[in-house]
Amino acid sequence: MNNNQKLPTVNLVPGQVLAEDVHDRTGRLLMPSGMPLKDKHLRILMTWGITEVCISDGSPDDASPQTRADHSPTAPDAPIDPHLQAQSETRAREMFSHCDLALPVSRVLYDAAVARLATDFARKGCP
Repeated sequence: MNNNQKLPTVNLVPGQVLAEDVHDRTGRLLMPSGMPLKDKHLRILMTWGITEVCISDGSPDDASPQTRADHSPTAPDAPIDPHLQAQSETRAREMFSHCDLALPVSRVLYDAAVARLATDFARKGCP
């Protein structure tokens, strides 16, 4: 039985798992369902003005661990090739060239972009 619940973003804690995709007001995907939340994700949700999300109750019919691993922007135990890391940082610097990375919000988004790019490059090959 699925007993997922909508919770205010301010009440979320690291380790909870998203039961539904989180989109910004234009429909852009911010975080996929099945993703375990970390502190940085909570900051990103607040930054984007997301007021509530649907959290999984952990029942077996929710996303499987494999689904969560596939959606995770970074696999915490997987080492990132130094070449891919450098390529990711170069690309992210281009993307964030007009941002002040001294601001905590910008830095969190930059770090998330670098991690995502490195994961994408590892899966699809480096450009």
